[in-house]
Amino acid sequence: MKTMLISNKIENPFPVIVQRSLFDNSDLNLQLEKFVDFIISTRPDVTNQKYIATENAKQVNCNLLVEYYKKEDCITQLLDDIINPCVKTWADEHFKKLIERELNPQLHLESWATLYEPGSWQTPHIHRDKLFTGIYYFKMNESNGNEGALVLQNPHLQSTQPLLGGWNTHIEILPQEGELIIIPSWISHFPKPFSKGKRGAIVFDGEFLGEKDER
Repeated sequence: MKTMLISNKIENPFPVIVQRSLFDNSDLNLQLEKFVDFIISTRPDVTNQKYIATENAKQVNCNLLVEYYKKEDCITQLLDDIINPCVKTWADEHFKKLIERELNPQLHLESWATLYEPGSWQTPHIHRDKLFTGIYYFKMNESNGNEGALVLQNPHLQSTQPLLGGWNTHIEILPQEGELIIIPSWISHFPKPFSKGKRGAIVFDGEFLGEKDER
C-alpha cells in the first residue's frame, strides 16, 4: 500500500494553526475502513457517553493508534507515513509561533474511530486539556454542497460583532478522502450533517508531556 502526499498546507483562519494534508492512498483507506468496521462491530459503542452529544454514528472506545500499532499493517502505516510526519510539522509551526524557537516535544496520542451515517451530527465541542486534535478521513460522504463539512468557530468575541471586528464567525472545511486535518484542541468545532453516503474518521488528541532531553 503506497502513500503519496498530494498537498500539505498551513492555514491561519483566525488565531489558529490549521494543517491540511492530503494523501493518495486508496488501498490504505479501504483497509482502514474494513478494520474500523470490524473493531466497531466487536466492541461496545460509546457515543453519547461523554460530554459530546453524537447522533446516528458509531464510535469505539479503543486507542487504535496505540493498541494496534505494529500489530495491524494499516494502523502502522497510518501512524508512520501520515500522522507522525504531519504532527511534527504542525508542532514545529505551533511552537515557533508560541515561543519563537523549535521544540522537540514529547507527545502522547489518544485515538478513536467514528463511523457516521446520513443525518448524523455532533454538538460544537472542544477536546479538553489537549494540545492538538487530528482527524484522518479514510472515507468521506458523497458531496452535496458543504454537507459533512468540518466547522471551526472563531474564538474571538469580536467575531460576533461585525462593526467592531469584521471577522468571520466561523469557517467550513470540506475534507477529502485521504485528508488529515490538525487543529488546536481548544478551538470549538463540529461536523455538519450529510444526506448521502458514509463518513469514517480516525481522530486523535495530542497531549504535551514536555520537551525531550537530547542528552
